[in-house]
Amino acid sequence: MPDTIENRELDQLLGFRENLAADEFILDVMRNVQHERRRRKVILLVFGLIGAAFGLLGAVLLGVGRGFGETMAVLMATGHSINIPTSVFDSVRALTATIAAELGETAAGSPHYQALFTIGIFLFIVTFIINLVADLVVRGVRKG
Repeated sequence: MPDTIENRELDQLLGFRENLAADEFILDVMRNVQHERRRRKVILLVFGLIGAAFGLLGAVLLGVGRGFGETMAVLMATGHSINIPTSVFDSVRALTATIAAELGETAAGSPHYQALFTIGIFLFIVTFIINLVADLVVRGVRKG
């Protein structure tokens, strides 16, 4: 999901130049602020973010929607059973599905609530390690 958001945001930031009048305005402001280099960078950043704001918002919404969709697909594919499986063919309950299904019904601050957040932290750590290893492998392949 973050890769999707990141790629779409990068596309928006690099390709927002649809309004030539806005580009001319930016160039005019830049000519008037030539003496301060830091100010020029701030102006470019602000105008760049303004120009790409709707695309960035769309990227975030698409990424979040994809995350929810994947969670629901896993929830349906695994059978959403809270019983301990005794066979490979028994229904199971994914950790993300457990968080999605139970967090809304749990009292804030209760041990159950804390357990659900612990599951979320565990999932984050596992995902981070997998992405880190994948990044190291890709960098090693590029160098080699």
